[in-house]
Amino acid sequence: MPKRRGAGEGSIFVVCHKCRRALANGRCLKCGGTHVLWAAIADLGRGPDGKRRRKYVYGKTRKDVAERLKKLLADIQAGTFSDPGRLTVAQFLERWLEDAARHTVRPVTYETYRRYLRVHAIPIIGHLRLAKIQPSDLQHLYASRLQAGKSRRTIEQLHAILHRAFDQAVKWGLLARNPADAVDAPRPTKRQPRVLTPAQAAQLMKALSRDWLAAMWYLALATGLRRAELVALRWTDVDLDNKTLRVERTAEEIEGQGLIWTPPKTEKGRRQVPLPDEAVALLRRHRAQQAEQRLKLGPGYQDHGLVFCWPDGKPLRPSWVTRRFRELAHAAGAPPGITLHKLRHTHATFLLLAGVHPKVVQERLGHSTITVTLDTYTHVLPTIQEEVVQKLNALLPKASEAETDVHR
Repeated sequence: MPKRRGAGEGSIFVVCHKCRRALANGRCLKCGGTHVLWAAIADLGRGPDGKRRRKYVYGKTRKDVAERLKKLLADIQAGTFSDPGRLTVAQFLERWLEDAARHTVRPVTYETYRRYLRVHAIPIIGHLRLAKIQPSDLQHLYASRLQAGKSRRTIEQLHAILHRAFDQAVKWGLLARNPADAVDAPRPTKRQPRVLTPAQAAQLMKALSRDWLAAMWYLALATGLRRAELVALRWTDVDLDNKTLRVERTAEEIEGQGLIWTPPKTEKGRRQVPLPDEAVALLRRHRAQQAEQRLKLGPGYQDHGLVFCWPDGKPLRPSWVTRRFRELAHAAGAPPGITLHKLRHTHATFLLLAGVHPKVVQERLGHSTITVTLDTYTHVLPTIQEEVVQKLNALLPKASEAETDVHR
């Protein structure tokens, strides 16, 4: 048996390599094995429950363990050591959601984080000890989600959320490194947004003109506003005389809170949008119909100043608006996959094909940067390039017709 302690090394001893149990006469008391592993123990004091806490470190040699114990004792003395104990990944993620994410991101973003973690991550890796989480565990998580039929985009978003959460674990001293750093999430396949042709858009708008929210559907196509921006739009944000509207807020559905109004996600989201004549005419007619309904209901009308609402004035929920449009578009014979958000893509595509500068399109849509606009609508660029070449053909001199003598 090797010597159990060296001078000044603290509590260093040997245990069974397999069971990590104490030895008696050179053999494990549990399995009877003789292969040893060096171990050390540090006293962390008493926890909140009054129980004594200890931290074990292991190594193949006495020297390895002595160095690890020395560093551990130094960290404890300096107050930089944080012991995750038996904290599981599920417990940590719930703590991160409530203590960090809830107070640093928008409510709708917090709801997204919470849903992704509780649906996709916690059921698979939640039982693991946080201190033991490995990149391979995350890789297994992503692979299992793909096998379950989830999209690559979903996995990419899950990876981003976990990366942010484990970054916080490192800052809190619960992890030495972020395991997500060593994992590459599957990159989603970039697909061209499905849009309507001018003829299809005209046919769809004609079919939707009989709906009581016809002005909303047309405004979505004519301005590219998001559904949350349409639902939150107030008459005080609309100037029909000057043919403009301002996007000042959005509507968000939060579990347990219902519908709330929030500022746009970025400063670019708060913007002024000029209106085409047909949109102005439809909004005037919509306002007149709304005024008649208000007079008809009298005190029963709940006036929130909204442009688009239920007949009694109550706010619309964005999720309901999405379902309503899908049903109407399907009944009208619209191409498969045309959702309300596709009207936004159609609007941007029409502008770019009309020769509108991408910077103007970015500002109209409220994109944070022009890069977002260009990356989203790359399918339009080849057509624009063809038009540019045609214009260049008309402007550039005809070099082939010029008389030149290279030898002169």
